[in-house]
Amino acid sequence: MKLKEVNFVYNENLSGKSLTNDNITSCFYYGTNLCSSNINTLCEKNENSVEPCEETLNACETIESYLKENNINMEINCKLTLNNKRIDSISINEEIITEEALDKILSFPLYEKLTIYVDNSKNLLEKIGKQAVDLKRLYIYADSDNKQLLSLKSGSLKYFSRLYDLILSDVNLTKTVINEIGNDTSLVYL
Repeated sequence: MKLKEVNFVYNENLSGKSLTNDNITSCFYYGTNLCSSNINTLCEKNENSVEPCEETLNACETIESYLKENNINMEINCKLTLNNKRIDSISINEEIITEEALDKILSFPLYEKLTIYVDNSKNLLEKIGKQAVDLKRLYIYADSDNKQLLSLKSGSLKYFSRLYDLILSDVNLTKTVINEIGNDTSLVYL
């Protein structure tokens, strides 16, 4: 790039990151809403300096940071949608997660897919069902350390009205729960 000088003075509608290029030796940014992603460039060090850009964490990074800060050692395998606006999939281990951490995770926008490892210790299914109402894919695995099958209670899945894909692994199903699953009109894959 041959650009040597940048002058965006008093362009109040201009926002975002400023240009950074080793060839730019003169820049004028005052009166803008620009920030700098590289505060060490020559142009950024003059009297027209802009503030460093605040790096915002996406939802997955925020959750991982929260878990680390609260000493919750849990792999979440969090994935974002293509536009990074919402969480597409995340794994939760009920045995490890705290109520507060679960609330934090469920405070983020719409989950498409949720994988949970449950031991029925925290009524995780009910809480998730009430908060993640648009959930489409739910994968439930019994806690691998627990040598017995997980038993789903009648009504455990009643809040998941939009599910089209449900996986139940190492889960003991009563006739009542089987009937409830069978009556779910949105379910396509079981």
